[in-house]
Amino acid sequence: MKVKWSYKPVLVMLATMFYFFLLVNGIETYLNGSYAERAVWRSDHKEAFFFNYMIVFSLFIVFLGIFNRYFVSFVVTNALVVTLAVFSYYKFSFLGEFLYPWDLLLYNNVLNLLPNLYETINLTQVILVFGLIVAVIVAISVFLFIKKPKRWIRLNPWVRMLFIGLGAAYLSIFVFYRSIPEVESTLKDVDINNLTFDQERNYKTNGFLLTFMLNMQSAIVLPPSGYNEKNVMDIVDNLTKVEPQSNSTAKQDPNIIFIMSESFWDPTSIEGLSFNEDLCQTSEHSKMAIFWLPLLAAARVTSSSKR
Repeated sequence: MKVKWSYKPVLVMLATMFYFFLLVNGIETYLNGSYAERAVWRSDHKEAFFFNYMIVFSLFIVFLGIFNRYFVSFVVTNALVVTLAVFSYYKFSFLGEFLYPWDLLLYNNVLNLLPNLYETINLTQVILVFGLIVAVIVAISVFLFIKKPKRWIRLNPWVRMLFIGLGAAYLSIFVFYRSIPEVESTLKDVDINNLTFDQERNYKTNGFLLTFMLNMQSAIVLPPSGYNEKNVMDIVDNLTKVEPQSNSTAKQDPNIIFIMSESFWDPTSIEGLSFNEDLCQTSEHSKMAIFWLPLLAAARVTSSSKR
């Protein structure tokens, strides 16, 4: 088999790699609002920035292997990455949280937020930017269709398969890192930790794309073996109901009433504020403990009690 070598595909790929470097920097600046701050992050977390960069490049070579069209692969990669970043930006502006993989599965919640989101964003600006992007893509597509210029990159079938395999394998490493002990330990060695208990810090420390990929395994929840309606009903049918024996001398467990803070709030907890009467006398006489349940980024709940 004779292999022809050309310098043009090499130059195109080098230019594309440099562009993706700028793209990752642009996304991080866009989501965090400060280029200087992300420049410091890039310097202090070189490994995290490199992984974010390689995620974009891996997506590109997967699409390049699938379509074997440079322009199509380039546009699809940019559209996917930029769309996720834009959704994350507006979600953070509205809810104070970045975009999580499970948000894509809870599309009903997203649809319910659209009316409120409509009031907070500059819809005219969004439409203009979106229209400009579409117009540029259409113009380039029409030019390529009419002129039919020579392809910048044309891959052999075995190279396409290699690109798809390598790109998919690299992306899968981050998606299923918990299932591969060697990968998890290697990430920790280079100071990459999935901070599921503090997602805002997680995204700012590891970068948007890397954190999104690391969180993806949490969005994939598979039912355990044997879990189905028939087996559950069989367990219920096999349960034997035992009537409690009445024994006046037996120790009685107390009744515990748990009032969640969403439905009750104690105004006397404000420091420096006093009242001329006890507003919460019923709860104060009955209360034994206060449970603090900080909810961090909807990914994990940590709890501690305070007497």
